[in-house]
Amino acid sequence: MNKTLPIAAVATLAVTILFAQLRPPHPSPGFGISLVRAQTSIQPFEDEAGLSVYFKSPTPIDLNLAKTVFASGIFELETQEYLLGWVNPRQSASDGLLVPQVKVYVSTDGWIIAYFLRVDPVSKIVDWESYNSDAPVGRIFTTFLEEALLRIGTSIGVGIPAKDVGWYHYGHPSANTLLIIVGADDDGSFEKKFTFTIPDGVPVSEIAWWLYGGGHCGDLFVRDTHIEGCSISERRPPVNMGGFLDVPITRDVPAEVRVSTYFVGYNKIAYDGARGAIAILYKN
Repeated sequence: MNKTLPIAAVATLAVTILFAQLRPPHPSPGFGISLVRAQTSIQPFEDEAGLSVYFKSPTPIDLNLAKTVFASGIFELETQEYLLGWVNPRQSASDGLLVPQVKVYVSTDGWIIAYFLRVDPVSKIVDWESYNSDAPVGRIFTTFLEEALLRIGTSIGVGIPAKDVGWYHYGHPSANTLLIIVGADDDGSFEKKFTFTIPDGVPVSEIAWWLYGGGHCGDLFVRDTHIEGCSISERRPPVNMGGFLDVPITRDVPAEVRVSTYFVGYNKIAYDGARGAIAILYKN
């Protein structure tokens, strides 16, 4: 199936999985994320931040409570007004999946901003452990940035309603929409395909990819170009990797993406297949 990014609307999804902006238990049928800058008075991280998620607490934040979540209790910046350091989105991950650290800013005036660095691809937010293949359309229910935000919220005793969460990319201030397209080979079929089309005239700031290799070999192809993966004889632990897509994408022409899984003496019933994502940051 092929879907096209419309110029004046958020794009529809290409294959089996929607990226949902809202966290459980209220998964959104929406297809993308709208990006708007956080209106903070102090932003000491602005020069290094890339994609971010943020929330403004209705009450002041006790930094001593927030400190308990930061990795090793070490901060890059610590003042009476704010903290800046690294947070693990969660304590552990199943299947050996690597969980990236998230940079977090917390201020006494109520701001919590979680972000990846500008050098990181926007696709890094994809948390494959939240993928649910049993959902009617299959979807990813949360991201690493949201999980870090929620950990801070829990530590200070403040609930974070999904409707009050904002997104913004500091490296691409003109971009106002992020679309995540995911294909998953989780049913033993060895390969899933989908296509996406970017119309001429749509300003695109970044296209990135992400691959989860499962317990076997996972491979990602875009326009028949092998992006990442392993050979059929190279079984290895689950891989979680990504980067900026450097394959030329011709406007108004469908670009095919293939996610493949290989087996080496394994039963189809007992396997964890490959999952691949394409993330497109653009101005709608």
